[in-house]
Amino acid sequence: MKKEFKILNTKKILKGNVLTFTRNEIRLPNNQKTNWDLILHPGACCIALLDKSDNKYFMVEQYRIGTNKYELEFCAGKIDNNEDPLNTIIRESEEELGYKAKNIKYLGKIHPSFAFINEVIHLYYGEVDKKIKQNLDSDEFLTITKKSYDEIDNLINNGTITDAKTICLFHMLKK
Repeated sequence: MKKEFKILNTKKILKGNVLTFTRNEIRLPNNQKTNWDLILHPGACCIALLDKSDNKYFMVEQYRIGTNKYELEFCAGKIDNNEDPLNTIIRESEEELGYKAKNIKYLGKIHPSFAFINEVIHLYYGEVDKKIKQNLDSDEFLTITKKSYDEIDNLINNGTITDAKTICLFHMLKK
């Protein structure tokens, strides 16, 4: 039998560009009250886009403030204004990679750290349809590269790729 937790009230502490920080008063199963912080996030999507002409996946290398270095990962982006996740990943593939995707398949979702953030990342597989013009946001500076399944596997195993969404999505792919 699960013990009941109840959110009694939520107070917005800080609203940022993407994230909202909240303090939540919680009634615990023993009827005591406590405060838990929660970060609200609009959600994101990630795609493993395969170019069947060379059997390699598109990846991006970009600076990430959390590690203060450039990281290698699958193409991903934030869901804008309650956008449908499928539309998000189509838009991100076009903007970041400069490719339209076809045969897009939804593989599932992950919660990167549900102890303190409500972010959900939707994971997709797709194949290259056709090249179009890349259209990066003004704050995006990235390098596009392509890697084979085995190369990605090696980069994960040797600790070069540590991005959780990329690792989870990679393990959902079929070789």
